Amino acid sequence: MADFTFFLSLPPKTEILVKEGESISKGQKVATYQRLKKHRLDLAKKLKVPPSRVSRYLLVKLGQKIKQEELIAAIKTLLKKISITAPVTGQILAFDNNTGKLTIEVSGKSRNLLAPFSGIIEEIGQEGITVKLTTEKIFDLKECQGKDIFGQLAYHSGNLTSFDCQYQQQIVLVDYLSPALANKAWAINSLAIITHDKINSVKTNLSLAQITPKQAIGLKNFIGQPVIIDTRQKKLAILKNET
Repeated sequence: MADFTFFLSLPPKTEILVKEGESISKGQKVATYQRLKKHRLDLAKKLKVPPSRVSRYLLVKLGQKIKQEELIAAIKTLLKKISITAPVTGQILAFDNNTGKLTIEVSGKSRNLLAPFSGIIEEIGQEGITVKLTTEKIFDLKECQGKDIFGQLAYHSGNLTSFDCQYQQQIVLVDYLSPALANKAWAINSLAIITHDKINSVKTNLSLAQITPKQAIGLKNFIGQPVIIDTRQKKLAILKNET
């Protein structure tokens, strides 16, 4: 057994529901957040002016909060009168002077962030939560790329054809890595690939972790258990199964 700290990053505008020093269990609600959407409005088209002239008719500023139906732009001359109101409630995020488009950031429905594993809240910051947890084993990674990831460990020993949807949402240990296998893993929504093969030449959006052949043999003893790939610390942590 070994203690391990993992940084759990948080989305913007998150309300944290736990405190430092608090013990949390897997599946516990630790924060709530709102999904943010972007609504783009073509003001140049609506005002019937060139994009470069739209800014002179804007009645709102960047960062300003607005309500639906609030006046955001207007032209009033002897020949033309056009008023544009906000189609949504949100916040002015950006204006592109080259296209004449205004971007409004809109809050979606609130969502809960659940703890992926049990542990103790060690530190809370603006960008995330540091969780201290007990692991069965920790491996040092030779190389890694991509983002931090956690999930159940699976093992694939066959050819490319047999790498199929059974590895969806799994962190997969493989004996050999190729660009074709990485692409297929990405296509079927695997979470990550662990291998003792070299990963430097493989270009993919998938998280990759390289270990030694000896570590790969030992890792096979933990198939089916939850694991964490921590690219910040270049560590692979093995967790206990939790019911």
